[in-house]
Amino acid sequence: MAVCDVDKKHVDKAVEYFTKNGKIPKGYSAFRKLLERDDVHAIINGCPDHWHSLVNIAAARAKKDIYSEKPLTLTIDEGKHVVKAVRSHKAVLQTGT
Repeated sequence: MAVCDVDKKHVDKAVEYFTKNGKIPKGYSAFRKLLERDDVHAIINGCPDHWHSLVNIAAARAKKDIYSEKPLTLTIDEGKHVVKAVRSHKAVLQTGT
């Protein structure tokens, strides 16, 4: 449905790669704009490590389910904020490699 990267070259390459059967994903350079979409129900968070918590919290607040690569957070305090956002907005979060 959508791809996001701050690098337009990566967005363009991903849009081309994921275009199938005439369905073209929308490309974004700002993840917050992608999170505004009502038809996106889940995200895969594969950004630099220091952005994981910010993106996960924003996605939970936007009521999106999340699959996030490791590390989930960089600090225990960040983890507490992620857990609070996920629980209070009833999102599903899974992390893995």
